[in-house]
Amino acid sequence: MQMACEFLLCHLHVGSLETMVTCKEVRHALQNLSQEVNSAYDQIMIRINKLDKKRRELALTAIMCITYAFEPLSDRGLQEAVTLSRGGTGISSDELVGVATILGACSGLLQQL
Repeated sequence: MQMACEFLLCHLHVGSLETMVTCKEVRHALQNLSQEVNSAYDQIMIRINKLDKKRRELALTAIMCITYAFEPLSDRGLQEAVTLSRGGTGISSDELVGVATILGACSGLLQQL
């Protein structure tokens, strides 16, 4: 279990670093890496809560959809779940949010398999 937690922590840190846009942000993030998984999750949620309203709601909706899914969601399944959860009336392609947009809003918490 210890090894799995360490790998998860590394994965969360890498996901976090991928969201940084300047060298200064990366240096600051590297100097402040947490040593516990819960702290890493907390940092991700802080970043999500700092997003503009639409992206924040998108991230929280996607996380909710993944959490309550009975099986792993395909890319299309995630797009459809997010669309319907946000009040979409159908599954036409012009209503679907792009997978990259959904994953980007989640600040490294969700990953494409």
